[in-house]
Amino acid sequence: MSLDVEQLHVVLQQSFSPDSNLRVPAEATIRNLKHIKGSTVLLLQVAGEKQVQFEVRQAASIQLKNICRECWAERLNFAGYPLSDSDGKKTTSIR
Repeated sequence: MSLDVEQLHVVLQQSFSPDSNLRVPAEATIRNLKHIKGSTVLLLQVAGEKQVQFEVRQAASIQLKNICRECWAERLNFAGYPLSDSDGKKTTSIR
């Protein structure tokens, strides 16, 4: 499956629909975005577009955050240890 930015915008809008015939398939598509190549770029485009409804931009931002949280691999330095900031805390934690 592939999406373009307009299709993603429609899917995000439909996820707010009171009509379950529109909402349920939209929610299923959103759950599967992590498997669609380029979906994070599309989510970022929707989230950054000022002409898009606030709720749709917010939904795109939240889904992008969720994909990053779920799919982000822990980064290691060359020695094989987790990367840390200047305080010695891991930098790979997303909260």
